[in-house]
Amino acid sequence: MQSKRQCRTIPLSKQPLTLVLIQLRFSSLLNISDYIPAIQDQLRKNGFPLVYRKNIAKLEASPSGLEQVAVCQWKFETPERHTSVILDQDQILLQTTAYESFEKFIELYFSILKPVLDITEHGTHGIAGRLGLRYVDQVTRQSHDDDIDSYLRPSMQGMASPYFKNKKKRYTHIEVADTELRNGQKGMLSIRILRNAEQLDLPSDLYSEAPVRLPIIDVNDDFALIDMDHGCENPFPSNCIGIPIDQLEDIYFALHDTIDEVFFQSVITEEGVKKWM
Repeated sequence: MQSKRQCRTIPLSKQPLTLVLIQLRFSSLLNISDYIPAIQDQLRKNGFPLVYRKNIAKLEASPSGLEQVAVCQWKFETPERHTSVILDQDQILLQTTAYESFEKFIELYFSILKPVLDITEHGTHGIAGRLGLRYVDQVTRQSHDDDIDSYLRPSMQGMASPYFKNKKKRYTHIEVADTELRNGQKGMLSIRILRNAEQLDLPSDLYSEAPVRLPIIDVNDDFALIDMDHGCENPFPSNCIGIPIDQLEDIYFALHDTIDEVFFQSVITEEGVKKWM
């Protein structure tokens, strides 16, 4: 691993982090199913012996407009089902609820990504579309008199009014910002605060395919989800054929560092950090 983080490291003993995802979207590989036996054998040897297949609906552009088509998707899981790989003709994604550090996480991802790109030869003939990194944190009360607002910066706390009679706040706050990565490339960061919004312990778009996670929070109590998604679209020149895997690592580290700094500088309060230490 050549790249290194250039952000703060704050160890939290009461870790709010519940789910992390890393993804590479690439130019469509319509014959991906031809390579699945070889990919499955590689993943099986890499600690992902469980495999599932399903069809998902996807919108594709056609001369008559958008059409819904069925796309085959595979999921590979570890025995305890805390970590899984999702693969289809357009992406390879790794997600885990057993996150230790970004360095270990990206090392695992590259141990999966490189064989897939080699087996399919997409590393030579494909095109990188979007690199993405997503973190979901659960903010819960640690005692009866604890207050969720004490963890969130004022701009993330939602509206207040004497006319509001709810026993607990319920809102979705969204911020979307352009970013500049440390290598000069452009990114886009989406931050969502889901305060008792969907009565789920994860964002709804992640819920059904998420790995096993413990403990499950009490969705009837006051809580908030912090959902941070940072991506880099079309990271290489348009005439670049092939996916230069040696250059991906630095982009992912840059995506991570921005998420980390924004989380501590602009989303979470110092009081909240102290409560998690």
